[in-house]
Amino acid sequence: MKNLIPFISAVLFCLNSTLGEAQLYQPLLKEANEWHLTNCFTGCFTDLYVAADDTIIQGKTYKILDGYHYISREFLLREDVANKKVYFVFLKNGKPEPEILLYDFSVSVGDSIRFYNPISPFPSDPGYFTLDSINPLPLFDGSISKSFYWSANDTIRAGVSHAVWIEGSGSLSLINAPGGLPDLNGAGKLSCHFKTGVLSYANLDSINECVETYHLSNSDFRTKDLNFSVYPNPFKSQLILENTKNLSSIQIYSSDSRLLFEKRFSAPHNSIEKIDLSHLKPSLLILISTDRNGFQHSQKISKE
Repeated sequence: MKNLIPFISAVLFCLNSTLGEAQLYQPLLKEANEWHLTNCFTGCFTDLYVAADDTIIQGKTYKILDGYHYISREFLLREDVANKKVYFVFLKNGKPEPEILLYDFSVSVGDSIRFYNPISPFPSDPGYFTLDSINPLPLFDGSISKSFYWSANDTIRAGVSHAVWIEGSGSLSLINAPGGLPDLNGAGKLSCHFKTGVLSYANLDSINECVETYHLSNSDFRTKDLNFSVYPNPFKSQLILENTKNLSSIQIYSSDSRLLFEKRFSAPHNSIEKIDLSHLKPSLLILISTDRNGFQHSQKISKE
């Protein structure tokens, strides 16, 4: 029996390794992408970045990065899903500069790779970073992503001590700053990421809600508004939703992304919905509502 123990341990190790490798890669870019970056240095403000329009450069398809800081539409992103890599190209006077490897999600713990922060508040060539750990990260759609924690090999050159990536969303700092420090009192920190109208990542520590502002429709952006109310907040046992005719469903998650409650609405249904949540423990919660076009909205609620 003693001789079997090392064998069994080896088999379990191989199974865990295989399962880890089999986990599906979460692509970063979809048809339409929207990142919200929050800065609280002098009061909290959230900047919006969008990558939705396509362009073809030298036979390769790129997304055009648009929004605050990038209104020139000279910043391009391309994803190689098969190899789990994301590339960046800058158009200078209409001509593409050499492509830069922005993210490599195929790395393993202990790997060191050279980072670049093109056209960002951080050093453009911060040098090498070493991957300290990869941790599972539950997403709001029930899938599992990964968080990547990096340490700068030369903190003076990099200007930061560490960086954090989220598979499927990119840096927790600016999308084009993989070596940027996510700092609410600095360049900012990612608070929301939508992919084609669906909430992919949310951190509501410093904001109350994630609302997708633009969505691609017939090559134009259009504003989306669910126009419903949630009260009281905080609540004790019952939550009231008002003007819910355009909703198809709601989900309530714990702060660590565990689904606690779900309700789907048939059409037509009552404009006011009363939901009994007395079974939930007092805590901070996240309410995600989905309208009939598939757009999502998230907000913080709390149970007393």
